[in-house]
Amino acid sequence: MDVKSGENQSISTRACENLKAARRRVARRFNERRSPHQFSVGDTVMFRRNLVSSKAQNITAKLSLRCSEPLVISKIVNQNVLLANPNRGLVVRKAHVSQLVRYFK
Repeated sequence: MDVKSGENQSISTRACENLKAARRRVARRFNERRSPHQFSVGDTVMFRRNLVSSKAQNITAKLSLRCSEPLVISKIVNQNVLLANPNRGLVVRKAHVSQLVRYFK
């Protein structure tokens, strides 16, 4: 019985090591093309809008505004998620950095 438990333990440790190595490989591949965002707290940004035409509501997407009103970044939640609020001071929404456009006055 001791031999089998030793084999099982070595197999489980190898399996754990292989899983950790696989996670590192996936993370490395994912992060290869990632560049750090250039936004900081206090920057003025706009959200990109998801535009959809609707004949029933008489909305034409190509004539609509592409971005929201200017908002100020109030907090960086994590590496890619930011909280923005308008000048009124209310938190509007969380947004991924890919949805943000820098606002130039």
